[in-house]
Amino acid sequence: MDIHYTGNSCTSAITTEKLRDSFATHGLPDTLVSDNGLCFVSQQFEGFMKGSGIRHVRTAPYHSASNGLAERAVQSFKAGMRKQSSGSVKTKVAKFLLNYRTTPHTTTGVAPAQLLMGRRLTTSIYRLFPDVSRKVVQTQLQQKNYHDQHVTYRPFQVQDRVFIRNYANGPIWVPGVILAVTGPLSYECQLVDGRRVRRHQDQLRKREVEVTPPVVREGLSCGEGLPETVDSFQKAPDPVVAGGPFDLTLEDSLVTPEEPVI
Repeated sequence: MDIHYTGNSCTSAITTEKLRDSFATHGLPDTLVSDNGLCFVSQQFEGFMKGSGIRHVRTAPYHSASNGLAERAVQSFKAGMRKQSSGSVKTKVAKFLLNYRTTPHTTTGVAPAQLLMGRRLTTSIYRLFPDVSRKVVQTQLQQKNYHDQHVTYRPFQVQDRVFIRNYANGPIWVPGVILAVTGPLSYECQLVDGRRVRRHQDQLRKREVEVTPPVVREGLSCGEGLPETVDSFQKAPDPVVAGGPFDLTLEDSLVTPEEPVI
């Protein structure tokens, strides 16, 4: 239901202007039913109906029951206005429309505004009842804020070098790289032996040093014999060449000896 105040006169121009306001909100109707008032039978109004592509139907003269829905709406409006004792005409109309549009219909059991907009309009009476969905959202937001205060965000990018939690035989943490980001906190990783695994952010650690892939010997399972800590990946000592009472390194052994002085 829409109600427009036209003052003491209701001409075709005013009626057309008020209908444009309603059509701007709800769109153009297929059919418009009216009585035989002067503002509805003029050429200006008929031209507006034809220009908008609306089928205009007028009821039989002196038979108000032909347009019973409109007559019933007028009775409901007059009764609602009489119940209000204070306020201007616009204030009374606004209060009536809010009550009418938010009151469940006896036939459908749903408020007209909810059928039109697909949602329930909030009124003063609805604020007396707790909104469970809003309370759940607020509680979850508080829990998230408390959780974020004690959590360190550790984002990883593709090709980042990391240590990956190993659940197979061997060390607990094995080196690898990030291949793809599969979720907000999940990643697809590749181990040094070529295996691909999916790990959560909590199962990854940043790796700052380069690790040489180990040589898997025959008879050992994959990952067996790998060091468990980063400190185990140390540079091997230089080979030693035995010769005489002193041990020489490989570099010293390759130096050309000086010629004896005669």
